[in-house]
Amino acid sequence: SVTVSQAEDANYNAATATMTLTVSKADIANASITAIPDQTYTGSAITISPTVTFNSSTVTQTTDYTVSFTNNTNAGTASLTIIGTGNFTGTKTVSFTIVKATPTITFSDITKTYGESDFNLTATSSSTGAFTYTIADANVATVTGSTTTIVGVGTTSVTVSQGEDANYNAA
Repeated sequence: SVTVSQAEDANYNAATATMTLTVSKADIANASITAIPDQTYTGSAITISPTVTFNSSTVTQTTDYTVSFTNNTNAGTASLTIIGTGNFTGTKTVSFTIVKATPTITFSDITKTYGESDFNLTATSSSTGAFTYTIADANVATVTGSTTTIVGVGTTSVTVSQGEDANYNAA
């Protein structure tokens, strides 16, 4: 409560009055959340500590709000929700984008002898996209799918490409 007192003067006796001041929690929905830059797919849940301001002052995670996430693992649109605590109530949700990553492809050199039987090319990747193999010199070897046939003696480049999947770009 707030009490105000007035001193006595020539016309009035001294007096006091009391009133109740009630301060309610502020709605965190009125806070501002700094734009979240695009995040790159990692294979794990992506969590961010956002910068949140209220009336031009930065508010503090755990003291003033907590954070929860939805759809924050795979490429696409994810959501971050701040939930008011302490002097704040309510929620505010913002979206951010998880962009596809560039896959890591492992593809090793191969040495074969003329006359050996057909063999399969194999590459490994962090992505599940389909592989496509190409051979630069068809006088050395040819490839259909991943099955490689030795045609003649020599050295050639073999290139592997990979199609995109839900979380990785083509490579």
